[in-house]
Amino acid sequence: MKSNALYFPSIDLPQDAWSARALLYWDGLATIIPMAHLEGPEEVSYFMQGLLSEGLVRPVIPAQHLYECRSFSENFISYLDEKLRLGTLPGRDAPNLGFKRIHAEKLEDVPQFLSRQRLAYEITNG
Repeated sequence: MKSNALYFPSIDLPQDAWSARALLYWDGLATIIPMAHLEGPEEVSYFMQGLLSEGLVRPVIPAQHLYECRSFSENFISYLDEKLRLGTLPGRDAPNLGFKRIHAEKLEDVPQFLSRQRLAYEITNG
């Protein structure tokens, strides 16, 4: 029986003892990588490029799996909308909430909803 691990929250595995142990322990190791990062290898570290090219780490590309989640956007937006309506979701004015960068590829229509609600904003690069 295969035992696989998914590394997150970042794309690049750290170049340290943890990564070496994980590669030796698990049958397979994967990380979530947006399609754009695979098309532009400079988007990942040199260490990560080597792991991917040697097949030591397998990329999981969110856009290739979204079709398996029926009504993903609609359900997620409904969930968020209900939380906003009830006031149980920290809003745009919550102290120290801050922003986190996410890749919109894995969210279908959700980023547009978040932008309309002023819970997110789009950045192009950087």
